[in-house]
Amino acid sequence: MIAYSTMITLSYPYIEILALVFSFAAFRLFDIWKPSTIGWIDREWKGGYGVMMDDVLAGVAAGLLTALLLMGVGKLF
Repeated sequence: MIAYSTMITLSYPYIEILALVFSFAAFRLFDIWKPSTIGWIDREWKGGYGVMMDDVLAGVAAGLLTALLLMGVGKLF
């Protein structure tokens, strides 16, 4: 499943490998570290909802961080 979704994502004409790698690394960082609201959701919401919402929030945070980084790099070059 992950390999298939990665293959589909790489076929987009505007995707860059560095952005894909950074966004995955940022997601894993937020998912493991669990800062702020992500950690609170994981601790307070028991069961599957807490696990899923913590992943969703980690993905949103990683997406925002990646977008900000790419906008900053775009202004440099």
